[in-house]
Order: sequence, then structure tokens, then C-alpha cells
Amino acid sequence: SALKIRTGIATLVGGTVTVSDAATTVSTKVFLTLSNANTTTLTTEYEHVYANNVNGVSFELRANVAAGTINTADVSTLNYVAIN
Repeated sequence: SALKIRTGIATLVGGTVTVSDAATTVSTKVFLTLSNANTTTLTTEYEHVYANNVNGVSFELRANVAAGTINTADVSTLNYVAIN
């Protein structure tokens, strides 16, 4: 099958955002860069939550203050590239 590459911008709400993407599969990989930092609490990492990919529906991005702990104060903007 053909490689599918999508790019976009997503804004976190309460440290997380679900991005609607009809091309998402359980194998979709998402790469992130911080576009505009907007948080009062130190975010230690921005991540694509691979386990939350939903075939033909969406993928999830989040800001963490520690491994697996969402920074609910983070409303930053992220650039992403999704590939499958």
C-alpha cells in the first residue's frame, strides 16, 4: 500500500488533544514539535499516545510532567507529522 503522510497543527486542552484523522491505523506513527509553548507548569515531554490510535478515526497527543502524568495546565500548540 502507498505511504500516507499528513501534517497539521493541534492545540492542547488540559494537556491533551485527540486529532481526527480518517487515515489513522493502529500502526500510525506521529512525530511532534512544539510550535507555541503555553503552560504555567513545566512539561517534560510531548508525546503521541500510540496505544490510543483508533483505526480510521483519530490519534492522541499529550503533554506530560512525568512519565504518564498529563500536564493539565498545558494548552500549547504542537506541529505534527503522521505517517503510516
